[in-house]
Amino acid sequence: MNATRITSSSLTGMQRFASVIALSLSVVCWPVVQAVAAQPATDRPAAGPRKLSLEESIELALANNKAALIQRQEVENMNAQVTQARSAAFPYLSGYTQYLITQGTMNFGGSEGFTFDLDDKYYEAGVTLQQTVYSAGRVGAALKAAKAARGYARENLEATLKEVTYGVKASFGGVLLAQEMSDLAKQSLQLAEAHLKNVEQLYEQGVASEYELIRARVQVAQMVPASIRAENELDQALIVFRNTLGLSADEKVVPEGKLEKEPVETTVEEAFALAKQERSELAAARLRVDGMKAAVAVAKADRYPSLSLIGNAYLETEEPKFDDKDWRTKMWSATLNLSIPIFDGLRTKGKIRQTEAQYEQARLLSEQALDGVRLEVEQAVSKLAEARKLVDSQVASVEQAQKGLDIAEIRYKNGVGTQLEVLDAQVSLSTARTNYFTAVYEHFMAIAELERATGAKFE
Repeated sequence: MNATRITSSSLTGMQRFASVIALSLSVVCWPVVQAVAAQPATDRPAAGPRKLSLEESIELALANNKAALIQRQEVENMNAQVTQARSAAFPYLSGYTQYLITQGTMNFGGSEGFTFDLDDKYYEAGVTLQQTVYSAGRVGAALKAAKAARGYARENLEATLKEVTYGVKASFGGVLLAQEMSDLAKQSLQLAEAHLKNVEQLYEQGVASEYELIRARVQVAQMVPASIRAENELDQALIVFRNTLGLSADEKVVPEGKLEKEPVETTVEEAFALAKQERSELAAARLRVDGMKAAVAVAKADRYPSLSLIGNAYLETEEPKFDDKDWRTKMWSATLNLSIPIFDGLRTKGKIRQTEAQYEQARLLSEQALDGVRLEVEQAVSKLAEARKLVDSQVASVEQAQKGLDIAEIRYKNGVGTQLEVLDAQVSLSTARTNYFTAVYEHFMAIAELERATGAKFE
């Protein structure tokens, strides 16, 4: 019964590894792009996967990510709207020209009246100039609203880019963790095989029993599936990593680096102060408030008169010449148009109430966003502190577990220890290494989540 329990426990490390990898995959699945942009064949190395640093991976993802590309077009859309809003402050000039031919007869007074023959050919040309003189601040408020909308789009683009960056870090770290776990599974298998070889030698010498030999062989056999699963988890993590970068299936890439603890420390207040400055979502919320405030001003402007100046010039000539002596008709007019709203069925009143409600809603959403960011920062700082302690605790655990295995193997070779001690030591070492690499990965992700919560990069 004890032998069965020990063998089952040896799988604990790999089971934990599978659950951690599954978690890392779930974190990064959101940016997986269905249609990925193929890279030119000349950019790919002749053989072997291309190694990418974290910075290179982020750069690739930002260039290929569809959500980021869509948001960039939204910024262009808002740039165009600002141009349109600004145009209302400038004069509007239009012109026309036409060539007319009139032939036939015209009768006045019936049979006893007069009949004229018509045969006329001439050119017409005209221009119209219109300029808004006074609009009760409508044009300026509309321009402010458009600029706020453009800023909102830009901040949303920044937020999207930061989300893509977080996804890349999660998938990058997931591959590094999967690589470490795959190596660990192979090392555990090698340890079991080395122990089997030792048992076989002792069995031939008559020191070890047949039961110990069978037990060692079973231990090796049970390590093989774990190694296969770890290798498959690595392949899956690489697929997610490649898709996160927006690369095609034939583009083979691997992260370059190792999971290591980075010395990052901060307090909640320091991180929150940074977040208030750097979080794009907070800046976007403030810009939305500004935009809705300008929209209220636009709505209120409809209650007041507006004044515009309209000028027209008209020319008519039989020959298209610039000499005014040949013009048979030339005239111009200027109109000062004052529009005074009297009653519009309460449309303006309803519009003002609507925009004021939207402004208040935007203001409350901005406050809610700030509260949400505060919570995210507190959680990220707490998680970073926990991950740092876990890593520190597991370093000593790995060292002690390795030392324990060395002692157990020596004792078993010298005939003073038992196989149970060796198997226990192998399980302890596998568990300690699994816990260590898992803790380092969690520390890596805790830094990524802190950067996500604050909108800033921690070195």
